[in-house]
Amino acid sequence: MDAVLTFQDSAEPLLSELRAYTAQYPETVLMSTESQPLPGLPLVSNRSERVVHNYRTYIQTPWGLAAPADIRYYQYPTLSYLGLYILSQPAPDTAVPASVLPEPATAVVQPLTGLAEVYLGDTLVPGTDPVWEGKLKLPDRWYDPQVLHLTRLELARAGIPLYPTTLFAHRVAYPWLTPEGLPAITPTIANGEVCLPLIGYAVDPDTNEVVYLNLVGHKTAARSIWGSLNTMHQRKLTLSAPGIRDAVISSHTYTTHTAIVDADTGLLRMQIVDRRVCSAEVTDRAYLVTPAGLDAAALDAAFTARLTAVLPVGIPAPWGAQLRQAGDDLGLVQACLSGGDVGTAYALTADEQWLEVLQDLLHSDPDFVIPAQLS
Repeated sequence: MDAVLTFQDSAEPLLSELRAYTAQYPETVLMSTESQPLPGLPLVSNRSERVVHNYRTYIQTPWGLAAPADIRYYQYPTLSYLGLYILSQPAPDTAVPASVLPEPATAVVQPLTGLAEVYLGDTLVPGTDPVWEGKLKLPDRWYDPQVLHLTRLELARAGIPLYPTTLFAHRVAYPWLTPEGLPAITPTIANGEVCLPLIGYAVDPDTNEVVYLNLVGHKTAARSIWGSLNTMHQRKLTLSAPGIRDAVISSHTYTTHTAIVDADTGLLRMQIVDRRVCSAEVTDRAYLVTPAGLDAAALDAAFTARLTAVLPVGIPAPWGAQLRQAGDDLGLVQACLSGGDVGTAYALTADEQWLEVLQDLLHSDPDFVIPAQLS
């Protein structure tokens, strides 16, 4: 199972107090609420009707009237904060569900779909089968305690006496992830008329020009973004991503690729690429934009191909790694602001200093040699 541990706590203090309380008051029927569910105990709804009787407020449950449990902090500090109720006036001829002490459990949740599995024990044991499987309605932002709360609530509704305190999240193939491997907020591009989600982007850090966009949206909205970029007037757009909110502008020279996602609804995917990413010759600077997951040899070959576009001579692919490092040290190569499906994005300056770098490396680095097939 490809999952990452995101949260872990101990259920022992709570379960120990619950065992002690039920042993002290064996005839008492404890109930938990949807706000603070405790699987194994009868569950009452947050929308239960309030009833005032003999100057005391009760809630109406399917099994009779229940009153707030008077659990003292000095005896049961953990239980006292759970907002439990006690069945005080049972309804006649109504069977009360049995209270079962829950056991520690582990939850594994898929962050994109909400599919969840619960396993017995406070850690994952390879090869074991889940005790419960279901689907959660996850919040907009992943928050470990809230995800555990939703899992416990579903278990309480299902009458399964398991209390998850360990949370794993399935790793997902998703372009926008946090350092923990969880989905992050999807970046967007907006032009004042429409706002569309991005699969990937690259922006020149010096000029704030858009180098690459991979967006998804309906045809009219996507063409609106394309129209804002494909103009001489350098109309400003707003790029929003985790930790970033920048005004970006058009270089007005793009090539575009469009693929239909859903013909019935007009949903499409549009890739907008600055021509300096793919042109064989450029005058000022070239851009290198590579997909995520490209191996080192392919990256070196792609770098030399883009460097060749700014130089009057061809560059052998094996020189890519050393030239990229030398160019980075001299400020001839600059990393672009990028994310999503972009693995690497560089701006390469067209400068005669590149020729000096080549000469220096040929004279000083014994590993930097002309390949045999070019000799």
